[in-house]
Amino acid sequence: MYRVAFFTGGRADYGLLAPTAAELQRSDQVEVGFIVSGNHFSTVFGETYRDIIEDGFDIWCAARLSDDSNTTVACQVSETIRLIDQNGILSSVDVLIILGDRYEALAAAQAAFYARVPIVHLHAGERTDGAQDDFIRHSISQLASVLVCATERYRLRCIQLGFAEHRVLKLGAPGQDNTAQVAHIEPATLLSGFGMSSLPFVLVTVHPETQHPENTGKILPAIETALSGFADMKVLATYPNMDEGYEIIIDQLTEMNNRLGDRMVVVKSLGLERYIQAARLATAVVGNSSSGIIEVPSLNTPTIDIGTRQAGREAASSVLHVPIQAEAIQQALSAVTDPSFRTAPTRFDNPYGEAGFAQRLSYWLLETLTSTSLFSTPRSFSDLSETLLTKALSNEE
Repeated sequence: MYRVAFFTGGRADYGLLAPTAAELQRSDQVEVGFIVSGNHFSTVFGETYRDIIEDGFDIWCAARLSDDSNTTVACQVSETIRLIDQNGILSSVDVLIILGDRYEALAAAQAAFYARVPIVHLHAGERTDGAQDDFIRHSISQLASVLVCATERYRLRCIQLGFAEHRVLKLGAPGQDNTAQVAHIEPATLLSGFGMSSLPFVLVTVHPETQHPENTGKILPAIETALSGFADMKVLATYPNMDEGYEIIIDQLTEMNNRLGDRMVVVKSLGLERYIQAARLATAVVGNSSSGIIEVPSLNTPTIDIGTRQAGREAASSVLHVPIQAEAIQQALSAVTDPSFRTAPTRFDNPYGEAGFAQRLSYWLLETLTSTSLFSTPRSFSDLSETLLTKALSNEE
């Protein structure tokens, strides 16, 4: 029996990992469990660890962090490493699956690396110019044994980072499973659950701009000003993630809700199913969440991506990138509310692939665990080919 652990630090990565965990759990060759930390245990963010238990998964390690917003990221990282290490779970794990670019995920990767546990890193090779995530993402990758990428461009970037090709897989994005599997729902049923009476509405999720923290407090005011030109448009907003500066956004959401009254609903965490259902029915997804880039186009819903947090990601043409300016956001809202926007050919063609990620990764993982020595073979740095290396060196000279 092989033991496969998944690390999750919040609602976003858990929703993407759950289908693969469920797929592996069906195998009689694998035991599945979660290492849980980040904001899952936070009362501020809705104690989302309960979703993991309700979904029937075991929590092998609960690395609870303080709710104190004054705790620095460095302290949270070091505390997460300590809690995971002291738990002892890594001594009995055959492989750890980590997704993305969160600092909590980097802590888990460091703990696993020193415990000599092979790491499979999902969503590797991506680029987000407006956040510190690039540095974290590539650091996690360098601690991993195998990288799993969503697109060919990202696969090539991982090879550029020094990985041998047989250790880099292109399997698409895990979120596509959710967009395909979550059932459709009648608008009235969804809206009544939030106390909203009717369409249309925009789904708003704003996270801190960690690379440009001075911009964090500018995004929601710009959205509110832009919406003043759309009197009938309601707002369904979710809380940000736990990045530094999240308190600013939560305070602004409260103030904005007070001003807009019945026109706005704020929810700490929608959960996976309700988020997908809401995004499917929304006029647009507005903010700077990666879900607007990766999953939402598959729902045939436009995205208005604000600021630079997601700059550098591949995106469908249904994603409109705009600066943090009310006028630009208002123009984008005008564009996506034009009926012709949704009917344009190839508008929602998604570069992040199709559903079936959980089956693809699970099949590969079982084959690798049972039939190869990939995880037990140390990874060495793979140089560029001699031809490319010689060319690069000659150009430097």
